[in-house]
Amino acid sequence: MIRNLGRIGELAPRVPDAALLVAVLLVSYAYFYQAGGWNQNSRFALVRAIVEGGTVRIDAYHDATGDKVVVGGHFYTDKAPGQSFAAVPFVAAGRSVLRAGGVDPESAVGIAWLSYLATLVTASLPMAVGALALLSAARRLGASRSGALFAAIAVGLATPAWAYATLFIGHCMAGAALMLAFTAALAMGTASSERRRRLLAAAVGAAGGWATLTEYPAGPAALIVAVLALTLAWPRGFKATVQAGAAIAIGSSGFVVALLAYHQAVFGSPFVTPLEHLYGFPNVKVQPFAWPRAGVLAALFFSEARGLFVLAPVLLAAPVGFVTAWRRPGSEARSRRAAVLAAAAIAVYYPLMNASFATPAGGWIYGPRLMAACLPFLGLGVAFAFTHAGVWLRSALAVAALCGAALSLLAVSTTVQVPEHLRRPVPQLLWPSFKAGQLSRSTYSFLGVTSPSGKADSGFIGRGAWNLGELVGLRGHPSLAPLALAWLGLGALAWRSQVRAAPRKAELEGGDGS
Repeated sequence: MIRNLGRIGELAPRVPDAALLVAVLLVSYAYFYQAGGWNQNSRFALVRAIVEGGTVRIDAYHDATGDKVVVGGHFYTDKAPGQSFAAVPFVAAGRSVLRAGGVDPESAVGIAWLSYLATLVTASLPMAVGALALLSAARRLGASRSGALFAAIAVGLATPAWAYATLFIGHCMAGAALMLAFTAALAMGTASSERRRRLLAAAVGAAGGWATLTEYPAGPAALIVAVLALTLAWPRGFKATVQAGAAIAIGSSGFVVALLAYHQAVFGSPFVTPLEHLYGFPNVKVQPFAWPRAGVLAALFFSEARGLFVLAPVLLAAPVGFVTAWRRPGSEARSRRAAVLAAAAIAVYYPLMNASFATPAGGWIYGPRLMAACLPFLGLGVAFAFTHAGVWLRSALAVAALCGAALSLLAVSTTVQVPEHLRRPVPQLLWPSFKAGQLSRSTYSFLGVTSPSGKADSGFIGRGAWNLGELVGLRGHPSLAPLALAWLGLGALAWRSQVRAAPRKAELEGGDGS
């Protein structure tokens, strides 16, 4: 499909690249615990209901969230259930560990640790895996090693994805699943056997199905990836395309059945959605979607409140990268253009969907969270732009990434749950809080709102947000020192790997130093 795809060593990211990328992202994500909020409390209420009561009703926990539906006098989460389902086995195992350690798993401390674990395995880890899939997909499409690695790190740390990876919300899992489906679709074009192609097609369906089970808006994006997979199968003939389509359908069927069965159990019909039974939010219930509004669309990208290009300026390079990749000649141009078109379509779909939603701001949050799942696909554009840029443009992209990472650090270290009414959250809240050393500001636990005075105590697990430095007794800016030391250590490993790999790198990339 692309140049040198037959050489397996050049297809996948090198082990040091992959390992260091995942390590840097997981350390950065796991360092911060953002505590509760309506969205995450609603999802975690479903986890608790299943684990503690064997039911999907959240009656016992609904007071902690406004994100819920009422059916037949019972409360349910208004979120798609995929992320909650994924967290159930880990939370169930965590409860046993807490009991063995003498901690009541239903106490404030126990819930804090269990929600932290759930966030790690269903938001932080998926975001790291999604970045790894972005790295692989970019290489498969012809981006240089440095371009692909830059884009993966930039998406992971220099965009609001860093904030979302520290919250028990579904956007990171959905985005990662979509990017895994996209990568599997690309791999179908170079699979060595029909059996492997069918397995990859089934993976496309499974990952797309999981994305939809996790976030309803991921459904159209999953369909785009499925169409890409069929497009890439078409040159092998009608039979191969039909087989790929059947494998995609089989791969997705389990997740579709699970979602329909959940709707049947909750709403009495497999085709009724939570929007029809919302508790509150009458404007969403009556007309959840309308035509995309130009003013809202502009604000999603350029407003100081939560504009994506304002908070993550490195993503401005994505459209340029897509155009560059589209125009690039070569024998593999047709399949590459199909992939670029699919990625760009997903990157366009999410903003349009977000701009048409009745509540486009998405509540108290940092950045435009409703279009978060398209961030890895915008990262593909960044990878292409970096690959074909000169030294000055690469320097500009690096500065833009550093700016985005600095803004994300302000958010994750103070609060990612930015009040919706703030028009300039960085100068009004995030920077003043960080400058004053007022970190981990959120006092909203998974049990509800707690008293801010509790944050002054030495043991405040269960009373709101914290970072790992604070757990060992550090306060204010010094609480970030262990994270800085971890970054320095991983940076030293990366530098050592780079020096050792220099001869091989020059051979693989034609000595261009990229």
